[in-house]
Amino acid sequence: MDPLHSLQDEIKYPLIEEPQILTNICTMYFDLNCVSCVRNSEFWISGQNKTMMLYNLQGNRPRSVQTKSGEIPYDIATTHSGDLVYTDYEDRTINILRNDQIQSLVTLQEPWRPYSVCITSSGDLLVTMRMDNKTHKKIVRFSDSKEKQNIPWDEPQQYFLRVIGVFSAEGTLQHRYTGGKPLINGPFHPVGITTDSHCQILAAESFENRIHILDKDCRFLRYIECVGLIEPFGLDVDYRDNLIVTEWKRGNVKQIRYYK
Repeated sequence: MDPLHSLQDEIKYPLIEEPQILTNICTMYFDLNCVSCVRNSEFWISGQNKTMMLYNLQGNRPRSVQTKSGEIPYDIATTHSGDLVYTDYEDRTINILRNDQIQSLVTLQEPWRPYSVCITSSGDLLVTMRMDNKTHKKIVRFSDSKEKQNIPWDEPQQYFLRVIGVFSAEGTLQHRYTGGKPLINGPFHPVGITTDSHCQILAAESFENRIHILDKDCRFLRYIECVGLIEPFGLDVDYRDNLIVTEWKRGNVKQIRYYK
């Protein structure tokens, strides 16, 4: 039996055979590398400028905000209460937009800089960090501005950007994923990553124009390779478990249905 088919047969929430693009929004903002959904049908996006923009699925932009430092936000996330969090790599800060005011939650000391950020199910912040010389990396858990957990992850630099790791709550690396079928454009290089309400992992592989779907143990399930999906980068899922994905160079945001 095909191990892939046998694995998909075990899935409680089946995937549709051909994922469908439900919405395509042209933002006219290029180099879009981050997206974060709010609880309703709105989402924040950011790219290679200092402005973070709030859109809805009708293509309207009700709001935009600039970073406090004037630098480019490295990553964005949205708290359970709907507040926007972003990391400022150049400024070494983790910030939150709350009541129309940007507040600095954490300022890192040299040589550490923050880059990726996400919100856990409990509401904590998980922030990946690296040293200025990129020799050491770690994942830090914060409750508001208080550090709760520090997880070193010192993969060699050439492998760090080519692997997806699943950690336990205690900080133990449990599973790894280094790519699916043979690659056309070089080694596996995931960019945006998110999880859905069924604990499945979605990872964008921009140069291959596809998105990997994995189970919670990093076992490959299938690809999303929609016609017209070009350079997917930032990923998140909305409240209906539809995928929201930015197209890096084109400046588009697509909503994709992948569950039956």
